[in-house]
Amino acid sequence: MADFSENINKPAPRFCLGFFGMIRVPITREDFLHFMRLFPANSKVDIFITCCNRPSEMHEDVELDINNFTQIMHDIFVDCPVHIHMYPYEPHIYIKRTQKLGYEQYGKVTKMHPYRIMSFHHCFSMLTRNISDHITKTGVGYDNIILTRFDMLSRISSFGDILHTKNVDNFYVYRNPALYGDKMIEDRVIIVPSNHVGKLQGLYDSHETLRLRQDVFWAENILKEYLKQFPDICLMVQEGVEMEFSPFKDVKYEDYFLEFQNYFINKILQQVS
Repeated sequence: MADFSENINKPAPRFCLGFFGMIRVPITREDFLHFMRLFPANSKVDIFITCCNRPSEMHEDVELDINNFTQIMHDIFVDCPVHIHMYPYEPHIYIKRTQKLGYEQYGKVTKMHPYRIMSFHHCFSMLTRNISDHITKTGVGYDNIILTRFDMLSRISSFGDILHTKNVDNFYVYRNPALYGDKMIEDRVIIVPSNHVGKLQGLYDSHETLRLRQDVFWAENILKEYLKQFPDICLMVQEGVEMEFSPFKDVKYEDYFLEFQNYFINKILQQVS
């Protein structure tokens, strides 16, 4: 007779799902249920959300209400513990920091505004700090920690086999080289081990020491250089991970968005001068 006792006594896999970045698009309960189908059966998931109180830079007069937002998130993530950290959006901090580090406010080669990367990395660092502090405080262990943006909930269609094995040292950060070339970092979704997530909380502060040239100042390049300093982790290809690009991928290169950014930055600089 087959012995099923090992499977019966095996604890349910437990994951941490962390969201970072502005809440640019509405999400629904259906989006989350679709996403949960990608996890092993009977998985338990803790939700961590770190976001600013603005849906985007272009909505200067719109602020998210923390009480209303919290209720919506609990309605979406029913049966999952939800930890929310909302902070005030203060773009002048990031704009002044890019000046201090010697970056121009617009990169002609990268076609990026460095302050937006600073803002992203600040949010990302706070999220990973919150998760790391929770792990330290409670002693909880996760099989894997998935860090992503809200708009990716409906755009990720597979995690391959990554979530079926408890992660110890692997940072799944490299895109599939067959599709994207060699050693390209993916920062729309990152899968990391519970015992090393705290390393990511230093990403924002690392700008002081990394000082990447402006012509290579992309968020992915910065993350790659930052992670390379840790010899005790393995940077892995996201084998089997499948996702679509966000419809907002090319917005940041559109003329109207660039014009708004120039207006926005000048306005902020005038306010703080």
